Amino acid sequence: TRGTALASATEIMRGQATDVGLFGGVLQDTDGTRIPIAVRATTFFESTNFRLDGAQPQQINLPAKSSIAGVYQGYLIATLQEAWRGHPQGALIAYPLSETGSENPNVTVLFAPNPRQSIEGVSITHDAIIVAGYENVRGRLLRIARNGNSWATTNIALPENGSVAMAGSSPTESQAFAVFEDYLTPDTLYALDQRATRARSLRSLPAQFDSSPYISEQFEAVSADGTRVPYFVLHRRDMPFNGQNPTLLHAYGGFQVSNTPAYSPNVGKLWLDRGGVYVMANIRGGGEFGPAWHQAGLRTHRQVIYDDFYAVERDLVERRITSPRRLGIMGGSNGGLLMGVMLNQHPEMINAAVVQ
Repeated sequence: TRGTALASATEIMRGQATDVGLFGGVLQDTDGTRIPIAVRATTFFESTNFRLDGAQPQQINLPAKSSIAGVYQGYLIATLQEAWRGHPQGALIAYPLSETGSENPNVTVLFAPNPRQSIEGVSITHDAIIVAGYENVRGRLLRIARNGNSWATTNIALPENGSVAMAGSSPTESQAFAVFEDYLTPDTLYALDQRATRARSLRSLPAQFDSSPYISEQFEAVSADGTRVPYFVLHRRDMPFNGQNPTLLHAYGGFQVSNTPAYSPNVGKLWLDRGGVYVMANIRGGGEFGPAWHQAGLRTHRQVIYDDFYAVERDLVERRITSPRRLGIMGGSNGGLLMGVMLNQHPEMINAAVVQ
């Protein structure tokens, strides 16, 4: 309790030395009700959740691979990173808070992404659940609201072919904020007005380079197992497809991190303005198409990630965007390990590599 000695604190629960961590937090409902919780992370992607508003911690009935998004009008809102009780992997679900300790809660699937969709973030306002997600790596916002005994889903209109993320919301406020950007558009703040049913542009960061000569295009390569792997190409509108364009190919491919369209003054001023072509590959290991896209490349299946990257290299050459003589690759951290693999497996495809 604030104002008392730490020695007087009461231990609520304790994790194991092998845990990733034990974290406390608070969920707030739309009527202002606050529910303290604890999250015990046993691995990087697996956790157990507990309510702390009773005499003893009560485990919340969710699978190990799931994430609590919040509380909305008396319902627990969560995303599933694994299939659970007949509900699909990647889905957004809701069930009554009164059933968090039940062995068989009455679960409603609010949104089930298809194989080319994903959920990147979930925010809760007083009137609705706002889902920031992607369809074929192109951002969109969904509004999900409860009307009586049913749920209604609508789209919130935003510019296409970019990234979208929530920038501010509260379960006790109707208004919320989102940020949109793409490879050629700086971060732009939008207000989601009138109970978050429409988006109104408020302000944008200043442009750092002249984007008018350039275009962002999306292509797909076919990996060794037949999987379609999307990638974005930024280039001059008048670029000749002659195989002679200096091209920088970037990727990450890990930890369910999505490489979505992002404005970069460095790419614009220091690469595009100097005649370069910039490519971002959305290979497996990332989260562009939900948890299954990430899990496809785990442990002994990591070769599919490298095959995806190699497929993009080949596709760039086959489309005559560039050639091995003009192709460089770059990645950091997990992407740096990827670059090391590509240097060893397919050195014939590149003329330069930045291993960060």
